Amino acid sequence: ACKFGDMLAIAYVESDNEIICTSPVQMESELNVLVQISYNSIDFFGQVQYKYSNRPLLFAMSPSYGPMSGGTVVTVHGKSLDFSSTAKGNLLCQFGTIETMATWISWTTITCIAPPQNHKTVPFRIISKHPSTVLEKYHDNKFLQYTYLPPISISSIHPSYGSIRGGTLLTI
Repeated sequence: ACKFGDMLAIAYVESDNEIICTSPVQMESELNVLVQISYNSIDFFGQVQYKYSNRPLLFAMSPSYGPMSGGTVVTVHGKSLDFSSTAKGNLLCQFGTIETMATWISWTTITCIAPPQNHKTVPFRIISKHPSTVLEKYHDNKFLQYTYLPPISISSIHPSYGSIRGGTLLTI
């Protein structure tokens, strides 16, 4: 079993070095608890800190790059992204200094379309005007970034012909 503060949770042994627990529901919005494990649900050992939070948090974006011409649909993943009631017209994605409309999909997903920009890497943020919220960091306190790539151009191909059976290696 796993113990989150005073609350027990079922534990599954994944391997010799790993136990899987699902955190129990917590009613407080911000709470730090100690997590311990037990073989018999009576004697607990180990002690690591776990933080419950209902604050919105970003985990990742996909893709994190696209063409300078813009137009790439970017999906942002996170938790507690509860902007459903205020999202229409109030939820934005910011690529560097350029803002675009964002679409709230669920508590864990927001999408937006990357605007055109010059070749560079820019900071990325989700902005909610109501309630006023700025999300820009991963759960490990790193900033999200989006990279604009230059257009791809092909100047030559060799060989310029091949078998109808395929299998020809090309140098482009």
